[in-house]
Amino acid sequence: MSKAETVRVPPEEKVLEREKLAQLLRSHRSLLLIDLHKSSTKLLSKVRRRAGELKINVRGTKNTLLMLALKDTYSHLHDEMHSYLTGPRLYIFSSEEPIPIALKLSRMEVTVKAKTGAKATSDIIVEQGNTGFPPGPVISVFSNAKIPTKIISGAIHITKTVTAVKEGDAVSPQLAEVLNKLGMTPITAKLRFVCGCDLEEGEFYKADILVPDLAKIESDVLQAYGEALQLAVALAYPSKRSLPILLTRARTDAQTLALGISYVTPQTIEDLIRKASWSAATLASKVDAKKTPQKAS
Repeated sequence: MSKAETVRVPPEEKVLEREKLAQLLRSHRSLLLIDLHKSSTKLLSKVRRRAGELKINVRGTKNTLLMLALKDTYSHLHDEMHSYLTGPRLYIFSSEEPIPIALKLSRMEVTVKAKTGAKATSDIIVEQGNTGFPPGPVISVFSNAKIPTKIISGAIHITKTVTAVKEGDAVSPQLAEVLNKLGMTPITAKLRFVCGCDLEEGEFYKADILVPDLAKIESDVLQAYGEALQLAVALAYPSKRSLPILLTRARTDAQTLALGISYVTPQTIEDLIRKASWSAATLASKVDAKKTPQKAS
């Protein structure tokens, strides 16, 4: 056999894995990609434990094999996802639509130790009190992290509650050492979604669409609702929401106009009588003032 006729046969296990992946793609509605870089093993274990409950198939495999399986089954999605299949990835297959299952998974979280350089997911607060450590070199660990301490009854006490790190700031090596010595797990770990796709519909989703910021969406919807209502009222456009406001405004305007032209209605009669009474009293006081004789100079 010549060199040109040589055929490279893939290892059997790779062929089998490619076939398994292709079968998973054909038998599920959704595929989600999770970034495993600096991921929490504690969180991943939790996801695997709940796989049966969530009816998902969690699989780690080589990116190249998944790309080949996608090419065998959904070639157009292979082209969309190709650039995202780099680095360590975890693959989640589901029979549910991608966004609902991604939202469920996004709510899963665990607390972990603070590593050097980790971003604080919320303010990290170190409470005052007895650390349980006896006096010794460990005092310098707290001092380096700017945590105030004092020896009380033969133990190191933190003398004041301090906010050691603000949300979003990085944890310093000194503080990481203190938090670990105190046994604190102040960092919240969640899954980091890369992308996903709806295999049935042939739709591709980037992470921000797959797991939208629901709080921002709610805020935007409420703002849009308020602005739409203001516009409807300004244009006197009747709708279920604007009609009560328009009727109240129309009633107030009609009442003001009726009082201005002294038009008698059951709704204005009392105000008109009060207005007439006040006008009469004002006129009478002026007449009385004119009748009062002026003192001779």
